[in-house]
Amino acid sequence: MATVLGTGTGGEGPPLAGKRILQIGCGAIGGYLARMLAQMGAGLGAPFVLVDPDRLSRPNVRRHQLGLGETGENKAGALGLEIARSFPGVEVVGIAEEIQRRERMLGGVDLVIDVTGEVEVSEWLNAWTIARRASNDPCPPVLYGWIAGHGAAAQSFLDMDDEYACYRCLQPDLSRRARFDPLTEPPSEPVTACGEQPTTPYGPAASTAAASLVAAHVADWSAGKPHHLLRTVRIDWSATVKRDPKSPQKATDCPACRRAAS
Repeated sequence: MATVLGTGTGGEGPPLAGKRILQIGCGAIGGYLARMLAQMGAGLGAPFVLVDPDRLSRPNVRRHQLGLGETGENKAGALGLEIARSFPGVEVVGIAEEIQRRERMLGGVDLVIDVTGEVEVSEWLNAWTIARRASNDPCPPVLYGWIAGHGAAAQSFLDMDDEYACYRCLQPDLSRRARFDPLTEPPSEPVTACGEQPTTPYGPAASTAAASLVAAHVADWSAGKPHHLLRTVRIDWSATVKRDPKSPQKATDCPACRRAAS
């Protein structure tokens, strides 16, 4: 199977082969991302775990890797089956539960990826990461990916260690705009996560752009080049401002990591 997936420029195998990857979220971003990661070797030599409790609805199909044939199916399970059919020999495990119910899995992987687009999940994961590091328990790096606005931009952020910002440092005060918000103006309406509304404010262009950004970040992490930790892709240039890639420092007013350190 490694031959089918190809090799790197130096003749080595797929970059993610042997890496234990856990992806949370199999929606607008996660559907495309999971396939990309499998093409990069995720699931070869170590399980590739997908976690998502939601089922695919008809409106989801407009911006999802899965199609109408999977409507009503659990996203993680259906996506795992599709990847297994496309790439025989790749070990994909789909879990139809919230990650909070599978917390024990997090400490045993090499990389956690959160592409749920749900602040509550990301906040919980950030708190888990801070607590694990404070107690010197095994804690993998966590890569977050999301779509900003109604598909105007995509961002990825890798939380590697305590030296740089945590996820909450990006927006210490939730009543104010994020420190590195790529939008010229905040959305007129809150942007909901995949599957939470009958119409989709953006199509597959935003989903695939975000998935590609995260996949490239994963590849750099695998190659030992995780910086810059925060990266941005502009999709609608008229609705966004330039955000150079950077590795943000901690926010002095972050209520998450600053409280934990005190």
